[in-house]
Amino acid sequence: MFVVTTARVKKHDVWSGRRAHVCALGRSRSRRGVNGWRMVQQRADAVLEAQRAGGDALVVAALESVSYKVGSVTVLENVDLKLVEGEIVCLLGPSGSGKSTLMRIVAGLVEPSKGLVKWHGKPVSGGVNPGTALVFQNFALFPWLTVRQNVELGCEAQGIPKSEREKRARDAIDTIGLDGYENAFPKELSGGMRQRVGFARALAVQPELLCLDEPFSALDVLTAENLRSELLRLWQDKELPTKSILMVTHGIEEAVSIGDRLILLGRDPGRVRAEITVDLPHPRDRKSPEFQGLTDYVYTLISSTDAELEQDRLAVLEQANKTKSQSSFLPPLNMMKKQQNGKSDQTAELRRPLQPMNMSGPLSVALGIQALDPTIKARYPSLPAVRIGSVAGLLLFLDEDQAMDLSHLGQNLQLDVDDLVPIVDAAELLDLIHLESGDVTINDTGKRFLRSSIDERKSIVREGIQRSVDAKLIEQTMLLLRKSRYGRIPQELIFDTILLKHFSPQESRRQLEVAIEWGRFAELFGYDAPSGELFLYQSEEETESENEPEVRY
Repeated sequence: MFVVTTARVKKHDVWSGRRAHVCALGRSRSRRGVNGWRMVQQRADAVLEAQRAGGDALVVAALESVSYKVGSVTVLENVDLKLVEGEIVCLLGPSGSGKSTLMRIVAGLVEPSKGLVKWHGKPVSGGVNPGTALVFQNFALFPWLTVRQNVELGCEAQGIPKSEREKRARDAIDTIGLDGYENAFPKELSGGMRQRVGFARALAVQPELLCLDEPFSALDVLTAENLRSELLRLWQDKELPTKSILMVTHGIEEAVSIGDRLILLGRDPGRVRAEITVDLPHPRDRKSPEFQGLTDYVYTLISSTDAELEQDRLAVLEQANKTKSQSSFLPPLNMMKKQQNGKSDQTAELRRPLQPMNMSGPLSVALGIQALDPTIKARYPSLPAVRIGSVAGLLLFLDEDQAMDLSHLGQNLQLDVDDLVPIVDAAELLDLIHLESGDVTINDTGKRFLRSSIDERKSIVREGIQRSVDAKLIEQTMLLLRKSRYGRIPQELIFDTILLKHFSPQESRRQLEVAIEWGRFAELFGYDAPSGELFLYQSEEETESENEPEVRY
């Protein structure tokens, strides 16, 4: 896990120095904003780690080496997480990374296959955690109950006396702004008001930990922004009867705008890839250099591979070891300036090959740095769940002459990270773009793709699939087709013998659909829907040989 923190410290010189540095970066190109957040402030980290390590009374809930499996598929693997009082923690990550599952484990709705769930330092097992409440994405209201009755439901399930639950319901309805709608039914309410009922129902049980599972994603933009700002105001004014908030979200800007700490999850299986502590004052200006810089950096982390993150960890650690006695904070690695007046070039040290390092020292522990285990078996690559048409559409939004930040690209396309990243991954897999540090550049193949006819585009995609090591599923499908007697195989053969060994049934079906979509577009194989069979296309030579008249002697 790689911890990037701008932790709150009382030393004015450290904070003002960092703030001035980041502001200076933000005034230049947004790329510098990305690098501006790639800093490790050793003294601030030490303060934050000491607070969390020594202040057990502040920890509301904790996960220790938690894993979760469905059959033979690992959904979550070795997840460690602490939720502290007075903090909003946001879970970010692509689909299939286990964000909602992780939240349900914390709430006690799902029991982990391995590891411990702790509540105030004591292990919890079996049953719903009574100190938590969950707000769902899809409102989850009973249509035959009034607003008041829906709000009272959680209290009733906990066995709270009628008079007390009525009082709690009134208070929650008043807090969330639903006065006058107590006797209304859900069908009479707008989407935003229905979600307010969901919030009121959760608050009525007075949870220490409020769990929010994408609570704003089903709402229109304006309604979501309004409800989000009201929730944040209630939290800051301490009007909510809760000590900590855990929220699942797909929106990076949403997470940066309200979160105190961001947990970035990877997938296949889900695990913590990075942790970022946000120290921007509220209300947060989305146009500020600091906000844009952090947003760009999160995009960079999410789009980076594990190997790239490992190189970044090693570079950060090496530079921290060099400078820990010289400065209270570490400048961004690739923003270090050459010294003037004939002095040596400080960046020369950064360009030399990294040497193997001891990853178990105190600094590594404080920074949360863990070396990747080379003995771990490589994961079966998954195909990005997007159509080729979406990839073609992405290329149309890229500037042929310069790189574009992922965050700006997402804004232009009006896509959140969960929708954007798979399209970018697909374009990179097909070798149509170049992705580096959160910046996307269309390459020569991508430019040729845009200028090509449909047949030429099919050929480019076919070549990209055949070259890519991440298109293993299509490669294995082609191998099975070539080895079959008639060049046809049932889709169940791929589903049962390949996919179910590596993915859940739902993800296996999605992977099969993507493989069929890509294979058909590239004309590598066809698909007969009525029979559910895949088949090889016949070459022109084979077709001509079949049509030649038989010659008898």
